[in-house]
Amino acid sequence: MKKSLFLSALLSLAVAAPAVAEVTTDYTEGFEGTAFRPKGWRNVASSTYANATFTVNATGGHSGGCLAINQYSDYYSTYYKNFSYADVLVTPKVKGTVSIWVKANGSKPQLTFYKMADDKTLGSTYSAPSLVEGTEVNIVEGKTLDDWTEIKIENVPETYIGIRAHNLYIDDFAASEATLSYATSVTADATNTSGSTNFEADSDNKMTVKFKVTLVNTGDTDITGPFDISLINATNSNKEFGSDKITDNLPFGATIEKSFTMTGDAELAPDTKSNAFRVRITHASLGEVEASLGYFNIIPYKPVKNLMLGEENYKNANNYTSVDIDDMITLGAGTAPSRKLWIWNSGTAPMKITSIKCEGDFTADKSAVELAKDGRTEITVSAGGNAGLKTGKITFTDETLGDFSYDLQALVTDGAADVYTEDFEAEALPAGWIIPSGWKSTDAGSRSDLAGQKFLASTSSSVYRLISPKLSFADGENFYFMATKTDNTSGKLSVFTSPDRVNWTEVKVIDTRSEDKSSLFNTLKPTGTGYGVYDLRLFAVPMTAGETYIAFDAGGAGIDNLCGGKLVDVSHDIYVVGVNIPTVAAVNTRYITGAKLRNIKAEAETGYAIVLEVDGKEVGRAAATPDLETGVDTDVEVTFTPHDAGTFPARLLFVNGDDTVELNKFEITVDEEKASKEYQVGVEKITTTDPFNTFYQGSQAQVIYTPEMLQMESGMKITGVTYHGYTEYEQVKHIKVWIENTDDTAYDPDNIVAATTGDMTLVYDADYTFRPCGDNSKKEYEPVYAIEFSEPFEYTGKSLRIMTEMRTDASQDENASGKHSFYTVDNSAYDFWNDKYDNRCITKKKEYAEDLDDDEYSADWYMYKAGYPVTYFTVAKDVAVLKGNITDDFGAAVEGAAVSLASDDILYKAVSDAEGNYSMNIANVGLTYTLDASAEGFDTFTEPDVTFSVAEEPVVTKDILLKWADRTATLTGHVENERTNGPMADATVSLGDVSTTTDADGNFSLTVAELTADYQLSVSYNNEKLYDKPYKFEAKSADIDILVSWEPPKEGLDGISADGMTVGVDGSTIIVEAPAETAMKVYDTLGRLVGSAVADGSPLSFGPLPAGIYLVGNRKIVIR
Repeated sequence: MKKSLFLSALLSLAVAAPAVAEVTTDYTEGFEGTAFRPKGWRNVASSTYANATFTVNATGGHSGGCLAINQYSDYYSTYYKNFSYADVLVTPKVKGTVSIWVKANGSKPQLTFYKMADDKTLGSTYSAPSLVEGTEVNIVEGKTLDDWTEIKIENVPETYIGIRAHNLYIDDFAASEATLSYATSVTADATNTSGSTNFEADSDNKMTVKFKVTLVNTGDTDITGPFDISLINATNSNKEFGSDKITDNLPFGATIEKSFTMTGDAELAPDTKSNAFRVRITHASLGEVEASLGYFNIIPYKPVKNLMLGEENYKNANNYTSVDIDDMITLGAGTAPSRKLWIWNSGTAPMKITSIKCEGDFTADKSAVELAKDGRTEITVSAGGNAGLKTGKITFTDETLGDFSYDLQALVTDGAADVYTEDFEAEALPAGWIIPSGWKSTDAGSRSDLAGQKFLASTSSSVYRLISPKLSFADGENFYFMATKTDNTSGKLSVFTSPDRVNWTEVKVIDTRSEDKSSLFNTLKPTGTGYGVYDLRLFAVPMTAGETYIAFDAGGAGIDNLCGGKLVDVSHDIYVVGVNIPTVAAVNTRYITGAKLRNIKAEAETGYAIVLEVDGKEVGRAAATPDLETGVDTDVEVTFTPHDAGTFPARLLFVNGDDTVELNKFEITVDEEKASKEYQVGVEKITTTDPFNTFYQGSQAQVIYTPEMLQMESGMKITGVTYHGYTEYEQVKHIKVWIENTDDTAYDPDNIVAATTGDMTLVYDADYTFRPCGDNSKKEYEPVYAIEFSEPFEYTGKSLRIMTEMRTDASQDENASGKHSFYTVDNSAYDFWNDKYDNRCITKKKEYAEDLDDDEYSADWYMYKAGYPVTYFTVAKDVAVLKGNITDDFGAAVEGAAVSLASDDILYKAVSDAEGNYSMNIANVGLTYTLDASAEGFDTFTEPDVTFSVAEEPVVTKDILLKWADRTATLTGHVENERTNGPMADATVSLGDVSTTTDADGNFSLTVAELTADYQLSVSYNNEKLYDKPYKFEAKSADIDILVSWEPPKEGLDGISADGMTVGVDGSTIIVEAPAETAMKVYDTLGRLVGSAVADGSPLSFGPLPAGIYLVGNRKIVIR
């Protein structure tokens, strides 16, 4: 006999009695019975998928009959060192000498003796097996088994043996001693044969159930009947529905099948519609066991209400749509919306509805109905009243069922001309809308909610954005629309508003799972529709005052009957279909950004500009701005070269006259200039998952690049390699990369031999994280796999060979395989019809990473005929240094001077420090530059034709003289008379041809026209030269103290007495004694009156006065 592969899948239960054990010496088993499992043996499988085929043969054995065994699979894991599929026969507990006779029954026979702790548990196949001492995992490997051969194992400690055999006959098992345990057990199975799980009660509330019971003797002894059979309602407290008996005996290996018909009460457990029924089998010795018949739907004798959206719904009993109490019935939109509903009695008793009432602005055309079993009738519900969204209820009152109500909604419109509405009924799609390919005008067909009309639907699982024209709303105004899902579980509609179609705000989400009832799609299905078609429902979105666009993001949803706001006439309606905006740039590297624009207006746009603004400043304009025709997508591109590192706000702008429209707002991070160059090898033609296949746990690839492909110079240092493409997955691979210079130019397609890594240089050995990137639908490919070498590799001018190995540790990642990455490939040489390829790439991929190390698979390389991956080599560049010192006309350091080195749009910048020093690294050494330096107050310094040769002069020094733009210089100072020990007033100070006079304090200031000239500085008084020396400015302004020697006249130094008047000096005060009524006046040498008085007979005082010469009565007096 054969053991069924699906035996373990039967819905069955077992009962068992305690086993009886006996010890037998010189035990033998010849497999002569009709059952594949001898008495006292057991059968255990490693999993439900590992069932083997056991076939009992009456003849052909070593002695008499034998048993043939074939496993589900012979796969052997080199990682776990175990067979992945094992269905074993378990011997009794044995010891001593154990033997068995075997013979091949197919190619590569297998025999394993598992050591088992009991007769029920087989160790995991995902670990090294526990084997009987003295055996190997395949005892018969390498043996010739064309004839019966004895396998004998000596000195086996007492154990159960799990015998796994494949493509093998076995016979005459023997053991020195065996302990046999004979168990008594039964497996029971029950099957519902009523033809349905729906049971309709009769007027006496009775129902009849038919079922079949199958009993199998799975033990080692004969079992004597009877067996008591009870049918119970497990959900309803195990209440017995009916009972009977099986009186037959059940011998070893036998099966009994018997059918039963039982009639009982059609009784449900409280608050349930479906109850679990089970068959209980009871035996006097073995006890009891239960087998499931499944869940029965018990239909009581009473009316059953069904409110339907169409007359025909009732015909398909498995798919009719009945309105649930929680559902919303939508009448639609219009000046007087209405809808036909059907009520159907699907119960077994008559239905008598005595009242039909509506709440709110709703009415029904019937007030009462009576329906027999399976009866149905039509009811029309209408909405009226003032314009707006109407909500209400319709309530039915039945004599048996009581009240049952349903929610109603409708949008009543007043037809105002300036209110924006859109019903998508026109042949052409509406103007002013942005309608992506995922949204389609859809005929309603026979839908009861939209019969003979159209709506707009996005049935794709991908999300597409539908955008309205610009609308204006008053504060508190609502925007209304109807929506439906086109997928039962994943349908979703998100509503957004935006003032500019760039910055969006989500204002409502409608889906199938929301806890907010007002944000749920309808679950109702219109008449005559199948899967994916559901009733439309009205939704309202409160709007804030102002102008806005409205967007619908949907996958699996549709909309119709939009109403609200007023249409805004815009001067320029430019929609950004897509943008190419890299967020990372580098100093002195051309940055390219652009957009695909669509003109929504009916008139073409001309004379416009596309402007890139970075950090608030315009940095570039599109070179080409073709006319934007209506509805045509046009690509525009702006380039600029950044010169400052950092992160900056940026905007892409549409400018036409005085109008500016923001197309996109973003941030750009500008990195410092890299001293490297990228060499692209190959041109993107196709995308494939090879040669660096991430789907498998292990993969290897080798690629040869010839000198003609590389176009690189000998001696260049390669620092990294990048491959572009796309992937949807994040995953970690451990990657190793080797590289070598080689004379090879291709692989031999007739004898593929992979190069060994022994002579290669390992340049990368680390975990690498693949991250989602790129978009194949838009042909946007990004670096999907980019590595930087651990050390630069020198190219010698020959071919290059790169070997890549990727591994995933399955023990660390349960999802270690099945994740594709795609790479751009150059297939220019691919010629399938003529069987011609470039033969430069070979690859190997394995489901299990450890198989890459297995010698058995060492030759499993195959030619990747599609071509070779487009490869970007990063090569290091030499850098020059420009430095110097900046001084002014006087040789003083100029701090903060701006130094620039420019060649077209390549610009290097530096600022001098406090010592006037500057320095800059020049990566683009092959250009001719202009050197400029400037600072506030100085003329700009310019030196053209500056070049660099790193090999000859890696460091270039250029000192810079900045000349003051204002050539004047100012000398200030003080003249002191050493004779009087005070200031020298009224002295003449001359610097070249510029002169001035000192003030009373001896101070002066002179400004000359040329700050670098040589001057003669002199001081004179009363035509007497007191000081005369050469002078040269050391700064643009200077201050000097000059000491002169001038002896004033002796006259009047100590006082004067004459004409009855005496004049004297007391410190800094002049004392005058004069006759009474004499008028006295005191003057300085400039003739200015400094004091006056009339004598009264007492001395007069004038002072204190500054040091100097004064005149009193035509006489000089000196105050020192």
